[in-house]
Amino acid sequence: MYKGSFTISLVIFSQNNNTNIEATTQEHRVIITNNNAYTNNNTRSEEEKKELIAPAKAEVAITGFGNISLGANMESTIEHLMNNPIISLPRKYQDIDIASETSDSFISINQNKFFRSGYFLFQNDSLYAITIRYQQNQTDFLALLQTLNDKYGKGAFMNADTVAWEYGDVQMILERPTTIKYINTNIANDVRVNYTNMILTNQLDILEGI
Repeated sequence: MYKGSFTISLVIFSQNNNTNIEATTQEHRVIITNNNAYTNNNTRSEEEKKELIAPAKAEVAITGFGNISLGANMESTIEHLMNNPIISLPRKYQDIDIASETSDSFISINQNKFFRSGYFLFQNDSLYAITIRYQQNQTDFLALLQTLNDKYGKGAFMNADTVAWEYGDVQMILERPTTIKYINTNIANDVRVNYTNMILTNQLDILEGI
């Protein structure tokens, strides 16, 4: 199991009771901050800049990355990744014993010619978030945007660097320069709440020991 540290940011766009759209930025297992998303257009009034934009409604279902669907278990995800000729997995997955890896909550792919990085996050052995970073010498933001627009319909610019789509509980987010994220927002929010509660409990335990 991986013991180092890294950052995976998940931005989840949600609508509150006041019909405003909130952008929640979440790192792997922990909420970082809450930021409002707004249009980056200097010709608009200050009131218009504060208006929040919802992700575009995708015209077809957003299921995941390639043939790897959100909701898949770790074993089938690893199998699909190993059968993908342009993806390289760390050696530890080549002879993996799934039963011994139940404590793992993510899979990472190796950097190669096509991908800078990739992460597949699991909760209760169910894939709920995917982050794929493409190599910039292989593709660029506009090419990815055109491809996604052609497949899912025109996306909504949350700001100058972020375009978002949603279909049901799933959001797909394109970020500059070449990152695509697929997120089951219900599970991601549950993970955030559970982790926040755990942190609060640990803090109480620490304070009781003072």
